[in-house]
Amino acid sequence: MWASLRQRLGSGWKVVVLLGLLVGLPSVVLAWLGVQSVRSESLAARALFQQRCEAVAADLYGEVERRFGAFEAQLVRSVARAHEAWDVDATAAGDALSSDLPEIDGVLVLDGSGSLVYPPAWRVAPSDPAGGPGGFQDRSFMGESFDKGEQAEVRRGDAEAAAEFYAAAVPRIPGQRGKAIAMNALARSLLKDGRPADARAVWLRIEQEHPQDQDWNGFPLGLLARYQQGISHLQEGSEALAARGLASLTRDLLHAPWTYGGFAEAVIARKALLHLEAGRLVDQVPPGLRPDLEAARARFDERARRQRDQAATLALLPRLREDPTDHRNARVQYFRDASRAGSILVARVRWSSPGARRLYLVTLDQSRLLSRLRDRVAGAARASPEIRVRLAEARGGLLPLWAQSEGVAYPLDPWVPGMMLVVGRGNPDLMEAHLERTWAFRLALVMAFTTLIVVGAGMTARAILREMEIARLKTDFVSNVSHELRTPLTSIRLMGEMLAMGAVPTEDKRAEYYQNIVSESERLSRLIDNVLDFARLEEGRKKFRFARGDIGECVRQVERISVDFVRGEGYRFEVSVAPSLPRLWFDADAIVQALINLIGNAVKYSRRERVVKVTAARHRDGVVLSVEDRGEGIDPKDLRHIFDKFYRGGDSLTRETRGAGLGLAIVKAIALAHGGEVRVRSRPGEGSTFSIVLPVRGNPPDARGSSPEERVA
Repeated sequence: MWASLRQRLGSGWKVVVLLGLLVGLPSVVLAWLGVQSVRSESLAARALFQQRCEAVAADLYGEVERRFGAFEAQLVRSVARAHEAWDVDATAAGDALSSDLPEIDGVLVLDGSGSLVYPPAWRVAPSDPAGGPGGFQDRSFMGESFDKGEQAEVRRGDAEAAAEFYAAAVPRIPGQRGKAIAMNALARSLLKDGRPADARAVWLRIEQEHPQDQDWNGFPLGLLARYQQGISHLQEGSEALAARGLASLTRDLLHAPWTYGGFAEAVIARKALLHLEAGRLVDQVPPGLRPDLEAARARFDERARRQRDQAATLALLPRLREDPTDHRNARVQYFRDASRAGSILVARVRWSSPGARRLYLVTLDQSRLLSRLRDRVAGAARASPEIRVRLAEARGGLLPLWAQSEGVAYPLDPWVPGMMLVVGRGNPDLMEAHLERTWAFRLALVMAFTTLIVVGAGMTARAILREMEIARLKTDFVSNVSHELRTPLTSIRLMGEMLAMGAVPTEDKRAEYYQNIVSESERLSRLIDNVLDFARLEEGRKKFRFARGDIGECVRQVERISVDFVRGEGYRFEVSVAPSLPRLWFDADAIVQALINLIGNAVKYSRRERVVKVTAARHRDGVVLSVEDRGEGIDPKDLRHIFDKFYRGGDSLTRETRGAGLGLAIVKAIALAHGGEVRVRSRPGEGSTFSIVLPVRGNPPDARGSSPEERVA
């Protein structure tokens, strides 16, 4: 294969090899370096994004550290004040601590033995519906009359009988809470029996004598009595009194302390709001006493949420009494539980003074504590949409799936145990697609430029080889022209000397010599004209003079000029001109020269069957002039180069026949100057047909810078 390629390239193979080494090899190296650069850029982009994630995470973690640091300082000061005031008024000290910081949802205080000393027992929700702090584990002490009242009320629906049984039971029940529960049952039965005034009197007594006692379900009987008085007014049709009472209850619920970990206040508050909204009952409250129902609902929902967190804290109280596993030597320690819907965060503060040791369990509002962090997270997301920042549960220290691509996680210990701040890609699929598109674009760019270099090198090699070929053809051209000039000159000189010396014996022979001298002179003249015409064409100085005329007459003129030459070479010469050919704009001398060149080629390269045929025929919107021979034909590989300057085919006949390689190039230039074209049809062994197609135009071809009848080519 190498030998075949070397043979095709000829002497230019060294140039090709040199270009391959100087251009091809560096191109391959540059392509490889480009691919590596694109890959390195992709890795650098990932590393840069990782650094950005770490910077964002560190900044947000610093915000958490600053926020909790400031909160801890305030909490420690509040606990110190409460501890100092504890012996004066423990309840007031605890209430002050509970309301001192907006981030506090509730406070439990345990003494050195682990017993609950704040809030007071009556303000703590029972841990069991049947009892609790200050409650009862059974209800047998309520007496037989109370049991009969419940049976009459619940089973038989006899409110009148139930009221009688409850009234009899009240003075017999020991303890204030039991009496208050029985009195509430009595008032409820009286209301069902249609005696709202009597029921209201009992509830008023409960409100005055038992405001802090709770029923079996932990409802404060004082608040429940106030609500039921409003309902009794509605039953009587006194909407104004009902509205005033329910509005007063709503205002007090907004400001009074609620049961720690309870739910009764929230239930009573919602029921009071519903009644005030029903039928626009609130409109009957005097404007100065009328509550803002929307604001009240939002406040009640917030306090209900606090009660739920407090209830969760009560459920975890056995665990919170124990020392947490914490390696920090800190006064404030945090405990978080996420085993239920939502999560609670509790700060534990141990405080000791001479003679007193207490554990403060502070239930915290996570949303408020982390609100500034969430704002910063939202700001980071707006500033860098490609980055996603979330607060997530720590699952064995593993990153969430969405953050595992160049993601970083900062655990929020010790402040919010079990949570971590995760920073990762906003949309991994989109980012990966972007990186892939960038990689593909850069890679395509590298490959495109590499291809351009290779193609450029190939075109350069081809151009060099072409120039080398042209240089060789020019050398052959000079050699051929020299030979072509020498041959007629030698013949003319030889025959002239013989005539001058009188060495030609007969008159017929002298006439033949004279005719040969004229023929060789014409041959020499045609060769010189071709060379001069080609030079003028190459330099753009060739002038064509167009005139409207009969193209058939031009063909006949060629016949008259060439017939003796063709027949003298032993060829049969046939000329056919179609009738009624259109008149054309053409340069007669140029067309004659082109046809003579084609006829000369037919004579020189046609040895198989000695026939030369010239035709002029109508062709679509023009005229076609053809010169046909029946020689050996042209090799297909030479057809595309046959009209190139200096080109001569590579067959044996061409090598044996001398020529300059300019005739067909001149024919092509003449055809193009007339706005036409030149064609060739040839098959090896069947001969060739060269055709000049001249268009029919109303005006001569455009000749910028020339007269309408003159064109420079």
